[in-house]
Amino acid sequence: MLMRLCASKQLFSASEMQLQVFYSALDQHYHGANPLGPTGNTTDVLTAVQKQYYTLPYVPNTVSTSPAVTGPAIVSIVSSTTLKIFNP
Repeated sequence: MLMRLCASKQLFSASEMQLQVFYSALDQHYHGANPLGPTGNTTDVLTAVQKQYYTLPYVPNTVSTSPAVTGPAIVSIVSSTTLKIFNP
């Protein structure tokens, strides 16, 4: 039984590696020079990167998009959330 458990850990190693490559490419794009792409929509960027680096296609209407929040607003959100977590 232990040998089967150990063997099962290697069963999806190729797909796990492909997923990590996809996440890395997406991260590099989001932290690059033009993170929102030509449309200004993160879902469009995700769709394009997934098409290029991942075998499974993007399924429409499965990602929730929200207005872009940048700069001081992010710090404010993170700070207030952190304060709420640690100082209820």
